[in-house]
Amino acid sequence: PLFIYFVIKHQSEKAWLFVSLMVSYFIYFGVTTSSDYISVFGLLGAKFKDVTLNSHYGFSHNIVNIGFTLMQSMLLLFLAQLYMNGISNFEKIKFLSRPLLLGVGGDSGAGKSTFTTLVDQLFGKNFTTVVRGDDMHKWERGNENWNRVTHLNPKANDIHKDLSDIRQLKEGYSVLRKKYDHNNGEFTLPFQIKSNRLVMFEGLHPFYLKSQADLYDLKVFIKPDERIRIHRKLKRDVGERGKTTEGVLQQLKDREEDSEKYIQGQKQFADIVFSFVPVGDDLDKEALEITLSNDIPLDDLVLELSANGEIDITHEFTNDNKQWLKLQGNISQQAIELIAYELLPELEELGIYEPQWQSNYNGIIQLVLAKCIFNNLA
Repeated sequence: PLFIYFVIKHQSEKAWLFVSLMVSYFIYFGVTTSSDYISVFGLLGAKFKDVTLNSHYGFSHNIVNIGFTLMQSMLLLFLAQLYMNGISNFEKIKFLSRPLLLGVGGDSGAGKSTFTTLVDQLFGKNFTTVVRGDDMHKWERGNENWNRVTHLNPKANDIHKDLSDIRQLKEGYSVLRKKYDHNNGEFTLPFQIKSNRLVMFEGLHPFYLKSQADLYDLKVFIKPDERIRIHRKLKRDVGERGKTTEGVLQQLKDREEDSEKYIQGQKQFADIVFSFVPVGDDLDKEALEITLSNDIPLDDLVLELSANGEIDITHEFTNDNKQWLKLQGNISQQAIELIAYELLPELEELGIYEPQWQSNYNGIIQLVLAKCIFNNLA
């Protein structure tokens, strides 16, 4: 069954080897003295059995050896092809033999943590490790240094520790990192973070250092419309982190210059940019815009989304080797799962059988990211 699966997987490319192996197998067992062919032929009649016996035992010992050598040679040749095409090639593929590193950047409140959660749900916690840049703030909340620099300033973060840790994780090693607790503004004791098949670094400065940007296999930048970002940040910081509306707005104003100086420029290094734009004046009603390389084939995905959801899709190619999509509407989780089943068979090949697909824009983001990852695995 393993050999047959290999032949089917590579279509007809290696079929001649499999046929040759089977032919040599039957030749050998046709000439060996212990062959069951005699018993089978015996069913045709005793007279025919006598003829077959005389013919069978008339073969010389050398003929038997030649048949055995032929069968073993074809077996070894087939196994060599199995290794080179089925095992050796997979050893070169990221995600299977070595970690795939995904960088996720964007301003505060852009939706980076939401994005990494979607990826985590797609590939599973057993496959993913998330590293957060906020953990490398230099000072705890209330430290007087925050009166001079903002969190968006690279000087306020140990970005070279991030670089060192990412290098270690990409090589498959574990690292020790503290965690910044946004609820109380304090650091935890250092704890071990293990490497994994997919390592995601999420932060404000993932592509700020060129040597760090070069490490990523795929770079994602989250950039919502500024009105939406402020709306989301107010919801999160006031509703979840206990801050005041006035305090959040003042913080945004204080960080505006650093955002433009240190954060927004990283967008140019991203392979994929996810943007949310308002529809009309309702900030709770959004459209999704995606910009990525025109090397990624998306025609089949666009057709499936149009056929299975209530979505208006604009798909254009731009002059800077990019393609741009704008999507507005709804699509169910079941439809997203069906599309994934049709277009992403690689998930099962990786051993991912129960991904948690989401509905609407979150599900679309999962689909597009998976397409990009599998297109860049080699």
